[in-house]
Amino acid sequence: MLRQLSIQNYALIENIEVELSNGLSVITGETGSGKSIILGALGLIIGERADTKALRNPEVKCIVEAHFAIGNFNLRKFFEENDLDFDEETVVRREISPAGKSRAFVNDTPVKLNQLKAFGKQLIDIHSQHQNSLLYDRSFQLSIVDAFANNDEVLAAYSLKFRSYKKLQSQLRELEERQAQSSQDEDYLNFQLTELDEANLDDLNLEEIEEELQTLNHAEEIQSSLSKAYSRLDGEDFAAVVNLKEATDAIDDISSLSKVYLEFSERLKSTLIELQDISSEIERTADQVEFDPERISILTDQVNKIHSLEQKHRVSGVEELIATREKMRDQLDTTTNLEEDINSAKKELSKAEKELSKAAGELSKRRQSQLPKVKSEVEEILSFVGMPHAELNPRISESEDFDALGKDRIEFLIKTNKGLQAQAIDKIASGGETSRVMLALKASISRHKALPVLILDEIDAGVSGEVASKMGKVMKEMSNNMQLITITHLPQIAGQGNHHFKVYKVTGANSTSTFLTPIAGEERVKEIAQMLSGEKTTEAAMNNARELMGKI
Repeated sequence: MLRQLSIQNYALIENIEVELSNGLSVITGETGSGKSIILGALGLIIGERADTKALRNPEVKCIVEAHFAIGNFNLRKFFEENDLDFDEETVVRREISPAGKSRAFVNDTPVKLNQLKAFGKQLIDIHSQHQNSLLYDRSFQLSIVDAFANNDEVLAAYSLKFRSYKKLQSQLRELEERQAQSSQDEDYLNFQLTELDEANLDDLNLEEIEEELQTLNHAEEIQSSLSKAYSRLDGEDFAAVVNLKEATDAIDDISSLSKVYLEFSERLKSTLIELQDISSEIERTADQVEFDPERISILTDQVNKIHSLEQKHRVSGVEELIATREKMRDQLDTTTNLEEDINSAKKELSKAEKELSKAAGELSKRRQSQLPKVKSEVEEILSFVGMPHAELNPRISESEDFDALGKDRIEFLIKTNKGLQAQAIDKIASGGETSRVMLALKASISRHKALPVLILDEIDAGVSGEVASKMGKVMKEMSNNMQLITITHLPQIAGQGNHHFKVYKVTGANSTSTFLTPIAGEERVKEIAQMLSGEKTTEAAMNNARELMGKI
């Protein structure tokens, strides 16, 4: 229930604060007085888009605040899922800054616009005469049948299975797309992997190969240098080893005469041994070095291939090439595993489809069983509001695909007068008939389901006289189970309200303002009398107004 509404700095409204109550509240006012502005402000509360052009004073922010009693709306789960503090007296606030920034709050906790919209749907249902397209909207028609069938829990269970089914569908589609892509890449991956395998990377020491290649490429130079070094150390002429041996023998002869000579002798002997060892190693190494063009070619090809692979795969070093190779093997293994994953996903999807089909069948069965009741009740209300020969024929058929509401395709066919053929509900020609059909449908829902605050914006368009009076009675009956607010130009409906609010404009020297105020007593009688007779009210119009209000 909407208890209180506050609007500041919105369009022609400077500041409005009103208290609302249960039952039927009527809002009246002259054309252009600002009734649509109030609906626009309420739209902000339920998540409609904001526009800075709506700011009365462009330098001051707009604030719309509504207080709701939500104890009977079963909204605790919504609060838990959105991490909001639940309170049976909940305050929703929307602010639009001069810079165009929009902020929304539920019980002073900031919420996103999509959260506000989801919450607002469960609080307020605003229906204007321009929304009669709902008449032929499938979800609206099904919601009527679901209300009769009390399908809330069954539909919730189906929705859970449907979301799971769609998720599995999406997962299977993703796996199949990955498999298709992997199949395209498989040949190229195999080619690259073969290249890396043929490089024999596991036992490869690139540093040793490059060192050997360096040696082979300079074999002549190395042999010449080694030979020259050997000849200087242990050759026939001027051999360092021979000269060092003679020096060692000479010092050895006097080593017994002094510790100093003995130390010289030992040091020379040690040096001689080291020099002889170096000379032998140089000789052996020189013998091993030879120019081998075939070996050079093999090693050069191997080094070039490794460097080419590094460049191709944008890596550095043999270790990174090995890591790249293993990654490719994993990719190829994944391609193989995808087939298993796809088969598994198909089995899961098939199982989910069977469960979903069963749930959809149960939902459809319950809906089919209620069609006669929907027909009877709606026709009863239509007869009451001046369409005694109207016939509603709701039909349900099964579609091929599942959606969020099941597999049912529904069509409301209607015949408004005798002698006419039943036709789709959107083919109704008369605006007055359309309004009455919509009211009958809304009224029938209200008998079977607790609705949020319902706001009807001139749903009575195109009717008058006794029909209008009966439409007012239908609204009155609806308001016994819910809070109903109706904007009307018809005195027959205005007179049946439990509460009456008047919208009016005041034009000053430099500005125009819209106001909304509750009226009662003689002020209300006068307002309804003016709706009957115009600006100048007669005593007869006043008496007629009292009669409409049930005061006589």
